[in-house]
Amino acid sequence: MYVKDFYSCDPDAKPRTIKNVANEMVREGSLMFWSSGSTTMYGIPSRIKDEEGEDGI
Repeated sequence: MYVKDFYSCDPDAKPRTIKNVANEMVREGSLMFWSSGSTTMYGIPSRIKDEEGEDGI
């Protein structure tokens, strides 16, 4: 998911606030960064590991 995909979760929140929350979720391990090579997105760790192989990215 792109960070902009999270904006609809709380339309009243500012984009910077949403990005900070998403980054905090990465630090907690709830989300991981995933790179397509040209774009960095967020993903659920188990989903990233499933798509990338046993060890993830």
